[in-house]
Amino acid sequence: MKLTYLIIGFALFLISSTTLADSNNCSAILTQTSNSWANQKTSTPDIEDALAQYGNCVDQDTQQLHTQMLKTNNYPLMGANGDFQDFTAALDNFTAIALKLSAAGGTSYDSIHYAYAELYKKQFKLLFYADYINKTSDPLITRLRSQQQPNLKYLKNYFEKTLLTYSPQQREILQHAFTRMISQSSFGEMHQKYIYLYAIFVIEPPSGKAFADPF
Repeated sequence: MKLTYLIIGFALFLISSTTLADSNNCSAILTQTSNSWANQKTSTPDIEDALAQYGNCVDQDTQQLHTQMLKTNNYPLMGANGDFQDFTAALDNFTAIALKLSAAGGTSYDSIHYAYAELYKKQFKLLFYADYINKTSDPLITRLRSQQQPNLKYLKNYFEKTLLTYSPQQREILQHAFTRMISQSSFGEMHQKYIYLYAIFVIEPPSGKAFADPF
């Protein structure tokens, strides 16, 4: 019986140690941008793994923010959560369509672009929570809040310009999905900028310097 307790206790210790190590590792990872973290790798699989790891750390950070909100009793209620779920569904729909139309034919670019897009989507839950958090030392929210951005008119024009790289039929499909995403958003003008930046990132061609890098 004692041996059984010792084995269970040791197993719990290992789990606790691993969780602590992962948490500490995430603290170091999130002080970097996703580009900086992924660019330390060279092969496509390693870059994808690095972005997945970064995404896991973002999820962990987001969950911690949610826990903090619950403790302060300042958090989104049922209606706001429902609106955000509608936006998320439209976001996923736009992303799936845009990634399919922007694919370069099963290349490494496609794999990495997909991984970046999946990571980049995670910013919207952070932005959603950020509206309920006045002061925080969270590195991701701090980075998002301090990000210098063009004005909304410029972003709209740039998005329309980027759409012109697609055929008329593709443009119509992308515009419809994008309009649905914008209409489902309860974000104000400031947050609409993030939607345009994200959309530009997903649909912009692989050639040339990226206009809207992930966070």
